[in-house]
Amino acid sequence: MKAGPVSVGETLSRARRQQKMSIDDVAVDTRIRATLIRAIEADDYSSCGGLVYARGHIRSIARVVGIDPEPLIEEFDRANHVETMPVVLAPPETDPEAVALAERHRPNWAMAMGAALVLICVLAVVGFVTRGGSGGNSPSRTTAQFGNHPSPPAGSPSPNASQRPNGGQVAQLPPTRATMLVRAIRGETWLRITAKSTGQVLYEGTLVQGAHKLVSNKQPLEFTIGNAPAVDLVVNGHDIGAPPSVGNVSNGQIAPGDTNIEHA
Repeated sequence: MKAGPVSVGETLSRARRQQKMSIDDVAVDTRIRATLIRAIEADDYSSCGGLVYARGHIRSIARVVGIDPEPLIEEFDRANHVETMPVVLAPPETDPEAVALAERHRPNWAMAMGAALVLICVLAVVGFVTRGGSGGNSPSRTTAQFGNHPSPPAGSPSPNASQRPNGGQVAQLPPTRATMLVRAIRGETWLRITAKSTGQVLYEGTLVQGAHKLVSNKQPLEFTIGNAPAVDLVVNGHDIGAPPSVGNVSNGQIAPGDTNIEHA
């Protein structure tokens, strides 16, 4: 009698045993509960919290046990009749400013960074001319600081390319807001962003490769990124690249005005 096709859960279970790993070992590496891993190996996804999270868990477990997750994701989608994973946007009653910022403007980040660099050069020249015309050493009221690069003193040459901020530093954002930009540049990822003090979901969904999501809020932000190596993260104007992760999952929070991530 011919055996039937091996399920996603059975494939993960076999790969784990071949790696001589226990369920607890996988739980430590992926930060997924052992009971949930056991259920997934039994093809029970009812506790995953939805198809988006189930796909993220399958991807994380597959990488830890050393197999390619993509065929498993395809099989999972076929078994669950998934054609295109839906992107769930934040409801209208969430922070109106965050929704307006993320959905109305949808900025092109490369263009925004280019504009910021042009603005830095213009303001540096304006500050130099203003100070030179005043004949004194007092700073001009028209100068502005971006990142940690102060304007040059009077009489010094205008800034050259080596003195300009690098790509990881852009114009300072309001210190009273927490802002994060997630760019899926190396693959697909699932993403969840909430307001820390209220637990309000500001965004939950899947970013396909090439897509991005920008969220800004007056409260600290908490986030979970399911496939952290696939994304670049910009925190309050500071490009940190791919965020640190455990088993490809990154959990953390961002405070207003802070350019560092506090890991959960």
